[in-house]
Amino acid sequence: LINFAGFLMIMVAFLQQSIANRASDKDHNLQRFEDKFFQMIQLHHQNIFTLNQRYQHDPAHNESDFFFFTYDHLMTKEGKEIEEMIEEYQGIYELNRHFVDHFVNYLMTIIRYVWDTKVIPMKDEKIKYLTILENQLPTAELWVFFVDILFRKNMNTHEAYFMNHPHIQGVFFQRISTMPVVNTYLKTFPFMKEKEEKTSSFSFLNN
Repeated sequence: LINFAGFLMIMVAFLQQSIANRASDKDHNLQRFEDKFFQMIQLHHQNIFTLNQRYQHDPAHNESDFFFFTYDHLMTKEGKEIEEMIEEYQGIYELNRHFVDHFVNYLMTIIRYVWDTKVIPMKDEKIKYLTILENQLPTAELWVFFVDILFRKNMNTHEAYFMNHPHIQGVFFQRISTMPVVNTYLKTFPFMKEKEEKTSSFSFLNN
């Protein structure tokens, strides 16, 4: 009986140590995840600064920032349809293909690093990190990101990935969805449909 009690004590101690080790491993993995995440954001800013020095801009315009130039150029004409903007964006893209590809691909790399990680299993936690990333992006960058996804629709996996993840759409397209021309188009996106369904349900409950 004494030996059995001693065995139980050893087992309890072993389990406690095992739990502590798992908690320690979890904390360590989370720290590694966060370190890499913030390093990736820092590298993103460095890439934007470097690539802005290289982009081929229209000599008629003095804007040296690719994103602000593109945003202003596409938004100058009031009442412009989204299809017209995408067509105009094609010309800008062809002059700066390498620049834009690098921007979109690296931004998608960060997004997928967060969303596909197993270190953070809860969607709400992943959304918090994506929101941190989104807050680092000026509206002009979000706008170029949005138009580029529409422009290259069915040409790569970016658009498909976004269409399959309404939560990601909600984070990165929420800010620009307030623009009338964008809001109309975004109604076809799952996150806007979910938003409208929640709004309708809330209104119904309050009636």
